[in-house]
Formats: sequence, C-alpha cells, structure tokens
Amino acid sequence: MKSFKMKIAGLDRELPMFSVNDNLMIAAFILFGDVEITVNSARELLKVVPEHDIMITAEAKSIPLIHEMARQSGVNNYIIARKGPKVYMSDITTVTVQSITTQKEQKLCLGKSEADLLKGKRVLIVDDVISTGESLAALEKLVCEVGGNIVGKAAVLAEGDAAERDDIIFLEKLPLVDEVLELDVESRKNKTLADSLRASRNKYSKQIGGLMAQGKKEEAEEMKKKFEEAGAVIEIK
Repeated sequence: MKSFKMKIAGLDRELPMFSVNDNLMIAAFILFGDVEITVNSARELLKVVPEHDIMITAEAKSIPLIHEMARQSGVNNYIIARKGPKVYMSDITTVTVQSITTQKEQKLCLGKSEADLLKGKRVLIVDDVISTGESLAALEKLVCEVGGNIVGKAAVLAEGDAAERDDIIFLEKLPLVDEVLELDVESRKNKTLADSLRASRNKYSKQIGGLMAQGKKEEAEEMKKKFEEAGAVIEIK
C-alpha cells in the first residue's frame, strides 16, 4: 500500500493512500485511535482560531478533534451535525452534502435543541480535512439557517485548492495525490542516487587505501584529489 509521510502538529505521520475511484486517490488522515495527534492538533488549532462561543462539526471523523478542542478550552458543549434525523430530534433543519470519501449524497441534520445553542452565537466550524469544501459549505448553510454567526472555519489539513483559500484556518497542506506521487518518486530517485554515491565512495576509498598500502602514495593522492574535485568525500580504508 502506498503512503505519504508528513509532519502534522509537530508529529511525524505516515498517511495511507486509497483509491476513491479509477481516477482519484486520496491520502487518508484518520484521527480515530490516534490520541497524540488529536491532542496536538487541538492544541495548535486553538492557538490560531478566533474567539467563539460554540463549535460545530459534521459526524463523524472530526468528533475526536472537536471534543479535545472543547476539553482544552474548558467548555462543556459542542454541536455535532448528524448524518440523518434521529428520533430525539424535533423541528429538524436539514441540508445535503456530496461526500468525497463515501462517494454519495449525505444529509446533515440539527434538531431544535442544537439550533437553539447556535442561534445568535459566534460559531467556529471544525473539520479534520477540508478538500472539495462540500462538507464545509453544508455546515455553513446549516449554521446560517438556524441563525448562527460563523466567525471561523478551521481544519487540521487543507487538501489541494483548499490550501489556497483565505477564509479557512489550517495547520498543514495535504498535497494532492499527483503531488504526493511526484514527491514519492523524487524521494526514491534521491535515495537511489545517494545509495549509488555511497557505494562508489566506498569502492574508491578501498582502492585508494590499497594503493597507500602498496606504497603508491602519489597515485593514491592523485585519485583522491580527482574525487574531491568532483565533490566526493573520500575516506581512506
């Protein structure tokens, strides 16, 4: 399985890559089960987000993040937009969203109790990754429909064109798959070149060492000089 290494909130992580369809692959950033990255991401985002009264996210991948941000902020509530109406909800407000990961249309819903918490409040929208912006747009529409005042939109990662937006806050850019593959190929090329140079250096170090052992100091020094002029560092063995 292909993967992509990157630093997120000061931590090194290797993101697995998956095919969404025949023409699209994504590098998957998954918070579930990773306490360290969740805690660090929440801490770093809280340093840069604007003042707000309450936070909202969509079910379900960003729930660990918004929970940790609320905990670190010392607040006791946040809102989760559910993917469908629940029996305990009344006066439900619903919007639709096209998900890149599930590849189908989804609903986001709020009940009256959640809507009342958002109405007239400064609202921070939280997400794990902003990519196409579809989920973000749905959350914005949902908050506006219930009378909330959006003061910020924050995510751990912004993918592709989302990283060029000036209306979102994010910690790191997640390269598009083509960029990831190019970086991977370049990394492999550099590693192959480094391995080749290291092998050549060892080979000629031994040859120069052999000449020195045979008392052929001038030949050894001449060979060493040529390699040093080429930028190679030779150690006599």
